Amino acid sequence: MDKTLIRLLDKVEKKYERGVQGGWRPDDVHDYRVAIRKARAYLKFWRSDSNGSYKQMKNRLRFLQRQTALVREWDVFFQRFGEAIDERAAEKGKFARFLLVEEFQYAEALWKEVHKVGLKMKGEPLSQTEEKLRERIFRMSEADYVDWHRLRILIKGYRYTLERKSEVDQELVALLVEWQDLLGLIQDGYTNTKWFDWLGEREAMVRHANDELLETNLRGAENKLPDLIEILQRQHP
Repeated sequence: MDKTLIRLLDKVEKKYERGVQGGWRPDDVHDYRVAIRKARAYLKFWRSDSNGSYKQMKNRLRFLQRQTALVREWDVFFQRFGEAIDERAAEKGKFARFLLVEEFQYAEALWKEVHKVGLKMKGEPLSQTEEKLRERIFRMSEADYVDWHRLRILIKGYRYTLERKSEVDQELVALLVEWQDLLGLIQDGYTNTKWFDWLGEREAMVRHANDELLETNLRGAENKLPDLIEILQRQHP
């Protein structure tokens, strides 16, 4: 039994319970997703004695996180643009959120299964996790097409790995948080566009404002990426 893995899974379950008790407020959904993401990031570089149980665990966690994705996207969209869209469109989105949240109740049985598998599963983190994540970030930055969403996932995984160390480089973590936020804004820009289209708000002025902000953030990321890579290479030659 890996105590770190069990601790991460316990934290996710607590966030799930808090969400159920609180009626799944936007902050509850966000915190629940972050806890799942940290458990998934830990398992990404992990060696198990049972390949079947390991795959089952990863698949369950992926499903549970995807289950919340649209709710979180709507929460971000509505927080930013709720007052600017048509009232009927807003009600349509709120009802869709309600239906999606109703599905969360079925996750309770899955969490019992995940916890049971976690207690039985034996394993340990792979060595050189930091180096592997850093190399993936470098390769992504050198690609002809940078997948900003994928880069965000790598940066978050790298940050979580650093935060689990006994001695944390706070300046580096702060830089990674800054990048995580910037790439999050880019991802929000894309998902906001989808919500505008689904709600029939393609010609709304705020839709165009979102598109312009997305382009600004993309240019900012493209311009700043070489600096990030230089810092990572300098600190970890």
